[in-house]
Parts: sequence; C-alpha cells; structure tokens
Amino acid sequence: MDSMSNKYSDLRVLVIGDAMIDHYIYGSVSGESPEAPVPVLKQDHIEYRLGGAANVALHLKSLGTKVQLAGIIGDDNYSSLMDELLEKHGIGNLLFKDAARPTTLKTRLIADGQHIARVDKEVCEYNHTGYDDYISSSIVKMLDDQKFDICIFQDYNKGSLSLKNIKAILSACTKQAIFTAVDPKVENFLAYQGVDLFKPNLKEINTAFSTIFDASLNSMNIASNRLNAAIGSKLTIITLSENGVYLSDHTNQLIVPTFQIDIVDVCGAGDALSLIHI
Repeated sequence: MDSMSNKYSDLRVLVIGDAMIDHYIYGSVSGESPEAPVPVLKQDHIEYRLGGAANVALHLKSLGTKVQLAGIIGDDNYSSLMDELLEKHGIGNLLFKDAARPTTLKTRLIADGQHIARVDKEVCEYNHTGYDDYISSSIVKMLDDQKFDICIFQDYNKGSLSLKNIKAILSACTKQAIFTAVDPKVENFLAYQGVDLFKPNLKEINTAFSTIFDASLNSMNIASNRLNAAIGSKLTIITLSENGVYLSDHTNQLIVPTFQIDIVDVCGAGDALSLIHI
C-alpha cells in the first residue's frame, strides 16, 4: 500500500459530479409481514458510506492522491453527514449546497448476506440555473489556482453537471492541459467533446445511439469509432458487465475478460473503472 501511495502521491485530482450517501441496513429475516407478503428484516446494524462521485474520490484518496470533490448536494442532515465523511477520509470538500433539493441517499437492505431491496431518495432534474455561472466560475478559478493534474466528471444525471458548466469546465481543463476522464450517463452523453478518456457502459452506448451493439470485439470497434466521431475522445473504455471491459486508443483495441466472484453488493464497481486505467 505504501508503494502504491507513493506512486500517486504527487497527483492532484478534482472529481466533479453527483455525490451521494450509501446507507446500509444489515439484519436477518425474522419472518413474513402480516401486512403484506414481504419479509420482515430484523435490524442488526447500519452503515453510512460515501457513494457516487464521493465514492470515486474515496478510491482516489486510497491510492494516495490529493483529491477534491465538487458538485451539488442538499442542505440537510445528510449533507452534514457528507461533510463529516469527507473530512474523516481527508477529501477536499468543494460541494455546493442547495436547500431546494435533498442530498441523494441510497438505502440498501441486506438480509442474511443477501441484498433484498433498495430505497432511493433523490431529485434527478437539473434545476440549478441560478447556480450555473457561480459553479462554473468557482470551479474554473479553482482549476487555475490549484493546478490539478486530472479532472474526473462523474455524471449520474442527478443535477450537478449541466451542459453549460460541462463546456466551461472542459474548456478550462484544455487550457490548463489537465487530463480529463468522464463516466457519463445518457442525458449529457455527447456533451463531453474532446475529453481524454470516455468510459460508458454498453447499455448507455446503445441508448445514446439507439443501436443494438453486442459485446463482441468487432461490434465494440464499430461503437468506438462512432463515439470517436461524435466526441473525439483520445481513449475509450466500455464496460461490458460479465463480458469484460473494452479498451481502445483508436489504434489498438482489445477486450479484457472478467472472472466470476461471489459478492453481496456491487455498489461503486462501475465508478471505480473510471479511475483504474488513468
């Protein structure tokens, strides 16, 4: 761990996107509810973890980088919890708080080692038009002042990233020669023009282009060429679920296969792919 930390310790990384709180309720099934044909979970303990863009920042911090997190969250009890968790892990907190929305909270029920349900509390619409200029100018100034090496856009279409601030921040990164990486969602899919690394999954590509690409190398090469024509990214990573990961620099292409492991919860697995190959 020390050698890995030393390898990345000089890197300054800015993660911009939708930060969330992952809430886990662990317990065992004590029977069926008399009110409906559903199991009753007898709670044992609960956990709160950094989720979404905050989870990516946490992974980067664990590598030893100097990492800052920017985005929009609510102004509520969970935003206060977010502040505490970021401080605990030594992650720079550049989050903007909006009292008109809740902090995204994803509650997972884990019964006897099995993930049985999830409850989401969130607002997905972008309704921060009054924040755009302020957020863009604040982040652009920070990019100028602090000299970041990498900027990661972690977009879940929850409201932190708009077309306007994506364009402004990318432009600032280009001027500062900052490496840019994007984990996109469909709504802003083609907004990330000229990024260095673009990492969608297969479903997102098919939705964005109204296509039915499969997980074969030939199909992925066609998809990568189409992506390159649309946004001009230098590197493309496409996650293919159980079929592996497609990698392309538009000269060399390959699919890295996966291997099966047994896990209870895959929270953050796709997010982590956006930083592993930087």
